[in-house]
Amino acid sequence: MSYKLDKTQLNRELMRRGLTQRQLEKLAGLPPSSVSRSWSLPLGAKNFARLMAALAAVPVIEGADDMLVGEKRTASAETALAVNGEEPGHGTNPHR
Repeated sequence: MSYKLDKTQLNRELMRRGLTQRQLEKLAGLPPSSVSRSWSLPLGAKNFARLMAALAAVPVIEGADDMLVGEKRTASAETALAVNGEEPGHGTNPHR
């Protein structure tokens, strides 16, 4: 099985973690340019799994979802707000 990466979504996930494509490749143990090549050539299952595991191993920077312009909050961010007793879309910022 092969996987074609969604460039926009992957870049968003990299930004949420403060990573570059090259840093993700290093964490995943993949050669340089593996991610950029995946825009035109699908990844094999093994390399896809390695990339996803490396991405999952790096935590999202706290507040990153609120700082990314033009992006919708992810379901996990909405869940985190609900767990903290906040209403999604309202947060704790009194200026919203």
